[in-house]
Amino acid sequence: YTYGKSVEGEATVTVYPTYYSGLLQPIFQNPVRKVVPINGKIAVEFDIAKDLKLGDEYERSVQIDVAVEEALTGRRQNTTFEVMLHRYKYKMEMIKTSEYFKPGLKCTVFVKLVYHDGSPVQDPNNAVTIRYGFTYDQNLYVEERHKLSKDGLIELNFYPPIDANQTVLGIEAEYLDLKEWFSTVSSALSPSNTFIQAVLVTQNPTVNQDIELDVNCTEPMKYFNYQVIGRGDVVVANTVQVYNKKTHRLRFLATYAMAPTAHVVVYYMREDGEVVADAIDIELDGTLQNFVNINVKPTETNPGGNVEMTVEAKPNSYVGLLGIDQSVLLLKSGNDITKEIVAEELKSYDKGSEAQFWPPMMNFRGKRSLYWWPGSATARQKYENSGAVILTNGLVHEYFPQGAGQGFGLIAQNRPPFRPIPAPGVPVVKPDLGPPVVYQPATRPPLAGPYAFSRIPTPVWNKPRVFLMHDIASTWLFTNLSSGFKRIDKLAPDTITSWVITGFSVDPLYGLGLSDHQEKVFRPFFISLDLPYSVLRGEIVAIPIVVFNYMTKDVVADVTLENEQLENFEFAEISNDVNEQPKLELYRRKRVTVKANSGSSVSL
Repeated sequence: YTYGKSVEGEATVTVYPTYYSGLLQPIFQNPVRKVVPINGKIAVEFDIAKDLKLGDEYERSVQIDVAVEEALTGRRQNTTFEVMLHRYKYKMEMIKTSEYFKPGLKCTVFVKLVYHDGSPVQDPNNAVTIRYGFTYDQNLYVEERHKLSKDGLIELNFYPPIDANQTVLGIEAEYLDLKEWFSTVSSALSPSNTFIQAVLVTQNPTVNQDIELDVNCTEPMKYFNYQVIGRGDVVVANTVQVYNKKTHRLRFLATYAMAPTAHVVVYYMREDGEVVADAIDIELDGTLQNFVNINVKPTETNPGGNVEMTVEAKPNSYVGLLGIDQSVLLLKSGNDITKEIVAEELKSYDKGSEAQFWPPMMNFRGKRSLYWWPGSATARQKYENSGAVILTNGLVHEYFPQGAGQGFGLIAQNRPPFRPIPAPGVPVVKPDLGPPVVYQPATRPPLAGPYAFSRIPTPVWNKPRVFLMHDIASTWLFTNLSSGFKRIDKLAPDTITSWVITGFSVDPLYGLGLSDHQEKVFRPFFISLDLPYSVLRGEIVAIPIVVFNYMTKDVVADVTLENEQLENFEFAEISNDVNEQPKLELYRRKRVTVKANSGSSVSL
């Protein structure tokens, strides 16, 4: 139940494998059912070989249907989920820090060995065999053995040679009886085979803290430029003199304008006019400047009991509190402001491409090396994935594979085919020969919605629609505050449930802040009525009443249904005798024995 106690009843578990067939007559197998008693939780076992008649040749999906019937009321609820059967009890995955490696610069790859539930494999005795090579020929691979960390990770650092012929990195891994061949890592592309790389050094990037990056290059640089792009705007742009060095540590302050994702682009121009660039995406913590803290005492109370809430936020903030019954949230959520909704809204202003490797990487954010830069093979893709547009008369390398519809292997950005490229020794071409560049700003167009510089026209049909609802769920809290500290005393509603209390704060200077809390309203002895939605006049209806006893001893309870007004209903006599003069009853009472930590039902 929503107040934390377990449901007692009967569970029907049905299991059957999923078949995929191209035949007109589908393949069918009789499902396997088991009916077991349940008291909040039960474990049901099925033999895969005997019951489901499945082997271990390959992975299979199994459908599981569960229906639970409550013993006290007879109500049934069901759910369906799918379970994948695997041949091995563990799996290996390769986590790339970049989709492409750069010849002459460090390339880091992680091999993750976990169980299928996501927990890491911890084995200090058996090592993992790694074979790798910068070739497609597996006979030329180099073999190494590595021990697993406590997180089930193996960090592999490769230093690809500066060779135009080394275009691919192949990796194989073997642990006990499991052997995996991972997808290859391709080489980045550059006409001069020159690359620059930005690596994040700061372990937990946070707003209002310095961010450190290591900028590495395959040749000495006189200078390099860097830009930090956040929410579609260039927040920081600067030039750093490095005086013929290959490595430099860059530091800048992270601001709220860069959150939640800061795109850092570093680049410089060679003497022959080629633009050498790299980009890295940094996920910043502390997206919201404002805050709101909710402290509730006590965390569990009786219906009608006093609840003391203390709210803290920035001074002069406008604070809103909302308390919702957890049973309402189980029907449908999404009626409140969450941090995920705020993050998605902020990301909608970002013109860059979202990185593809974040979901599995979020579990291992403790290691700084797991922050990655977007997978881009050329300099032009670096700018595009960061949401930037470069206007230059230099060579921004672009590559179209043969057969991709272009028909040309190497062209420069903003320069159509058959346009001359700079001759050797000439740094630039004439800018008036280039075509016009179409620039798409991040500003939303008119009539796009309730955002900056946009509006929605008044609808033609402005007559309001009225919807009537019955038994509207009560809202416990709906309070507005404006000071930095506030104490609120409220009475808990007369509902046996858990209340989810959420709050937000809004300030003209510090913006939005969010918080949530849970309050449980509970008493050890109470009754629950299962009333129908509606009844017809003259109809006989039985009202089931459930008496719950969560005390340490058995209780004999008298359940009384009163009818003092004698106008709303009459007590029905369940018999074959016809009484011309119905008996007037002011109440009807039944006695029931309720065991400790259990419930009993009775109907009137």
